[in-house]
Amino acid sequence: MTKNKRLVYIALLAAQAVVIGLLERAIPFPFAFAPGAKLGLSNIITCISLYTLSFKDTFIIVAIRLVLATLLGGTISTFLYSASGAIISLLGMFLVKQLGPKRISIIGVSTTGGILHNVGQLLVASFLAKSWNVMLYLPVLSFIGILSGIAVGIAANYLLKNVKTLQVFSLRKKIENTNQRSFAMQINAMWNNYPELQKDLKEVLVTIEKNIKIRDKNVAENINAMIHSGGKLLRPAFVLLTAQAGPEYNVDRSIAVASALEVLHMATLIHDDVIDDADMRRGVPTIHSKFGRKYAVYTGDYLFCVCFKILSAHADSVENIDFNSKNIEKILMGELNQMKDLYHMNVTVKDYLTRISGKTAQLFALSCYSGAVSSKAPRKTLYTAKNAGHFIGMAFQIIDDILDYTSTDDGLGKPVLNDVKQGNYSLPLIYAMQKHQDEFLPLLEKREEMTDTDLQALAVLVKNTMV
Repeated sequence: MTKNKRLVYIALLAAQAVVIGLLERAIPFPFAFAPGAKLGLSNIITCISLYTLSFKDTFIIVAIRLVLATLLGGTISTFLYSASGAIISLLGMFLVKQLGPKRISIIGVSTTGGILHNVGQLLVASFLAKSWNVMLYLPVLSFIGILSGIAVGIAANYLLKNVKTLQVFSLRKKIENTNQRSFAMQINAMWNNYPELQKDLKEVLVTIEKNIKIRDKNVAENINAMIHSGGKLLRPAFVLLTAQAGPEYNVDRSIAVASALEVLHMATLIHDDVIDDADMRRGVPTIHSKFGRKYAVYTGDYLFCVCFKILSAHADSVENIDFNSKNIEKILMGELNQMKDLYHMNVTVKDYLTRISGKTAQLFALSCYSGAVSSKAPRKTLYTAKNAGHFIGMAFQIIDDILDYTSTDDGLGKPVLNDVKQGNYSLPLIYAMQKHQDEFLPLLEKREEMTDTDLQALAVLVKNTMV
């Protein structure tokens, strides 16, 4: 969130809190049997602020509300009572909120605030009256505080879940203001040296989370696990970088496009895992390994829909959407070409390059091109970006295929050599077979029946050829 956006948001919440407080004064007293009791409707804003801003910003909003409410019709004594109740209430709400959403809901946090607000006011009253007898009134006010706290919590929870702006700020709070361990899970450490790009990539994750609304809790949790599993986010990063090549660079638009491309990538990964029967992806169990192939296929299809939903909301013309559709078609054709070559002993380097051109390089090209398009870059720049993305994608896939023979399951975050078992032969194996095909045939003829020992033997043969 930019500094200006944050200041505007704080000002709006503070203004709303003041207005609610003034309106509450005009409401006839609802609890005639308990003089001094109030509904505490301004705490709706305090709850919303706690769940969308930092404690410091929430304290500023509360302070502004107290000062302006006093200037607009209060006295020094009412300020003392209100301030003591509000500050103790805020501290208590903040502390219990640290227990986490699994232990205490926003309604519980609000109820805590309702009780402590009365405790704070009675402590001031006891001090001024020089008598602790005033605290005998606490049970009555606590009962009312519980009722009003529940009502306020329900209202705040409803607003946070149904007002779009609050949804966005709430998601940003989850990503930007959680602990450092959480950050490490969300953004790969490789971006630590690029703080501006890292910040925009966090916004990409916020946008993706905001647009993924699926009722199935299990699938939703697995999609979120993919989002925050520490993937490199290379494709959205290229969108963000090339977006700065045009004269009409808009950070919000480039973040939206980057989000759409990452969702598209996630969809292809889920379908890939189904085809390859892979159990792990980025160190996280795949959706199909947990819930079955049908679940995974439909989840991937759903993510394709999310991708187009984001693109259609930010595309400047039908032509841009059409371009994206054609490129997605090329990506899928690359997958089909891979299916055609499965277990093909005589697959050539040309076949391999054609396959990865569609399967991998096309999405990198689309990322670079889309970023440049989003900022109205000149036509020459568009195609330069597209070609650069294509060659980066080709190099990326070749390196990834080499790592399949030189790394481990933990190092890659997915099973190594699973592609070989599935009949998908990559460049290192193709080159090795050109020189020593007879040595590989006994192993490769086993196809999906290859054991881990067979795979290790094959890896040794390939590495010996590579040296």
